[in-house]
Amino acid sequence: MKKNKIISMALCFFVFLGAAALTSATPTVDGLIGDTPGVLDASEYGGGALHYFTQDVGPDEWIGTLYKTCENGVCYFAFVYNPDVVNDNSYAPKGTKLLTWQTKNGDFKAEGNEHKFGDLLGSDHLKARIHDGLGNEVLDFRIDLIAMNDKLTPMYASCGHYKPYSDYQDKCEADVMLGDPAMILDSATSTEWNINNSGYPVTTNKDDMKSPDIDYDLYLETGEYVVIEPTASDPYPWEFMMIYEWKINASVLEGNGLGEVEIHDVHNSPYKIYTGPVVPVYEPEIDLVKTASEEFVFSGTSVDYIYTITNTGNVHLTDITLTDDKIESIDCEGVTELAPGESMICTGTYEIEICTINVATVTGIGQGTIVSDEDDELVCILCPNPCINITKGGPTTAVSVGSTITYEFTVSNCGNVDLSNVFVIDPILGLNHPIGNLAKGGTHSFSALHTITPCDCPLLENTAVAFGNYGTIKVADLDDHTVYCGDQE
Repeated sequence: MKKNKIISMALCFFVFLGAAALTSATPTVDGLIGDTPGVLDASEYGGGALHYFTQDVGPDEWIGTLYKTCENGVCYFAFVYNPDVVNDNSYAPKGTKLLTWQTKNGDFKAEGNEHKFGDLLGSDHLKARIHDGLGNEVLDFRIDLIAMNDKLTPMYASCGHYKPYSDYQDKCEADVMLGDPAMILDSATSTEWNINNSGYPVTTNKDDMKSPDIDYDLYLETGEYVVIEPTASDPYPWEFMMIYEWKINASVLEGNGLGEVEIHDVHNSPYKIYTGPVVPVYEPEIDLVKTASEEFVFSGTSVDYIYTITNTGNVHLTDITLTDDKIESIDCEGVTELAPGESMICTGTYEIEICTINVATVTGIGQGTIVSDEDDELVCILCPNPCINITKGGPTTAVSVGSTITYEFTVSNCGNVDLSNVFVIDPILGLNHPIGNLAKGGTHSFSALHTITPCDCPLLENTAVAFGNYGTIKVADLDDHTVYCGDQE
């Protein structure tokens, strides 16, 4: 199989979960909504990953990645910041050095500029603008990172997507600028998860709040966040990645599918590198898998081919065309477009005369870029090998004169072709048993009775023969069985 694709950018996140720091080459996202912590592989998101870069820092500083998927009437999104650019899940009181947030390349900020928990309240947020597949803007809203209400338990929570809907309205910036707030079903942030699920102490005085201590030497050396509080062997679980998640009711898309998702403002107070708009990087990609109904056939056999085309990129694909160098007519049921993560099935038929390898090629257009992929399939010719097998069984202990015994016969087609005119004879039993046609791999079983006479003693040895035809070719097989009678053993 030969693949021609646009190579997507490799990403690496540092994620801390439980008692160990995990370094993974695969982007991972926490399942924060519904209070279900864990690691979800990005491949589970059928919509793929959309990478966002800053508008002024340049392509070497990607700000974050959006993961998205739509199923069962709900669209789920997770925006994960690049920790080298933004990391607000660490904070400390005034006068406390905070390496993970305050520094880059190991340089501390001046005392008094610590990243305090109070800086997050009513400040840090993300703004998302959702479009349907036709380009219509359907939602524009802001999710606040964290808010507080000292009369509730828990005291701290994300204010969500719409301030009037939230009990955590104190210092809350959440708002819906366009669309129906009821279409935004839920939202969560990693800061909210840390405060309410890690077990790390929380105070009523926001200025006294601090995040768990980490192994600073290891951080400076490797960039990994490994919590050492209360002890290195029994640390608090803490998510240092900055993650915003939300769900929307897919009905807001009015059946047009999910289109562009703009993260049109990010604010982090203060910030490591960047606050402001971010721009997405579109990565169109298409995948083709071709399979044949059979790998080995006889010459002149028609073989069915199935082509599975998948949009493995993060943008809508149009003008999808499939060709095969051996098959003129391929049926794709009129489908020419695919949303990210969607697949389509095409079919074709070809009569195999000799061993044949044929190559299929698919092309599509995403955001003005032509993408393609190809796959091939080999089907080879079988040589006819007719074969027949018979097994015969009967009594295994001595029998007496006058007793009736039963013989069991099983005939099998052990070749790679169907047999015709199949029958079994056993001259001593006077048996001529017709079977007729027997398909390759097929079996036929039957039994016959015989009454022991004095002439059968002291032993009765008889042979059964099975015959069959493949065209003009005749095949046969035999098996015998011996029965002892009287006092013979």
